[in-house]
Amino acid sequence: MESDRYTIEEGGVLVVKDGVTYISDGEFKGFNKIRKVILPPSVGILGEKAFQGCTSLRSINIPSGVGTIWGDTFCGCSSLTKIELAEGLRLIATFAFSGCKSLKEVHLPATMEQLDNYAFNNCKSLRKVIIPS
Repeated sequence: MESDRYTIEEGGVLVVKDGVTYISDGEFKGFNKIRKVILPPSVGILGEKAFQGCTSLRSINIPSGVGTIWGDTFCGCSSLTKIELAEGLRLIATFAFSGCKSLKEVHLPATMEQLDNYAFNNCKSLRKVIIPS
């Protein structure tokens, strides 16, 4: 599957094309065939519910241009085990990763300023959150 903004490669790898600056609200909501997301450095905005309910999603990298992960962005991504949060991220909003039941560990970047209540609500496997000094 291909568009002017992204391709979905074999194995469910979503590759957002260089030059794309944002992921719209709900743009990939419920895309259950996505297993991995690769975002280019040009992405600076992840809209609310952008990946909500992507139950097969296992890993994603968040580039340094993304300052906020809005509410419900990854809500219900029950297979998500790996998130790479780059320096530059300042806020993770309420319910951003709610229901990510397979997520075990999160490393927050030193640029983090705010982690809202319930950002990791119902993340039953989450055992370790590393907060920089």
